[in-house]
Amino acid sequence: GLSARTRLTTSNVGIPSIRETFGSAIDAGEAALRMLGHSAPEAHRLAMQFKRHDEELIAQTAPHRGDVKKLISLAGQGRADLEKLLQKERPAAQPAPGEDAW
Repeated sequence: GLSARTRLTTSNVGIPSIRETFGSAIDAGEAALRMLGHSAPEAHRLAMQFKRHDEELIAQTAPHRGDVKKLISLAGQGRADLEKLLQKERPAAQPAPGEDAW
């Protein structure tokens, strides 16, 4: 697969990157969501939402490939944005007794 640095470089010149392990990771995450009780359509929607977020972050960081401080800042903001996005998706159900570890 391409490294993050290579993806940033190729995206700057309009070459789309192929992320073969990313697709497998998205599929695995979708399967895990199904195992956790999400319906197939809901698991797929969440997986695609994560994929869009990741692709947007790559596009946002590409112009700054030579600025390590900016890349670190954008990556931190991307994680915070993803956390907010996922918090909205968290079910309102209370944990069962004894399941307070998470």
